[in-house]
Amino acid sequence: MDYRISSEKPWAFDKCHEKFGVSWEGTIFAMYDTIHCADPSRLTADIIEHEIIHLKQQQEIGLETWWDKYLSDNAFRLSMELPAYRRQYKYLKSIKTDRNQIARWMHEWALNLSGKGYGYCTDYQSAINEIKK
Repeated sequence: MDYRISSEKPWAFDKCHEKFGVSWEGTIFAMYDTIHCADPSRLTADIIEHEIIHLKQQQEIGLETWWDKYLSDNAFRLSMELPAYRRQYKYLKSIKTDRNQIARWMHEWALNLSGKGYGYCTDYQSAINEIKK
């Protein structure tokens, strides 16, 4: 899939900041054909794999519809994030052999999904179980 990388804040940032308290420096946004990140050097291959899933979802659903639902519906948000985290997990498992490193990433992802930055859309253990599917 073709995509661009931009260090400019997307229009969705302000809405996400207001709703979830996210910072520009700590958040990556997929917006139709562009991955937005304050510091593009943070965009590792696994993160790009994750964001490409969101780009595809937005192309299928429509950008504004995707963001409207993402911001207002916990179940929808989780249903969009789980495939992206699953792809990221599978990608890392295919190139990394350090199980402890993978476990640390999984812990971080589960904390994120069960935390304020994603609107508490699931609990920690469910996040781990669902990502590993």
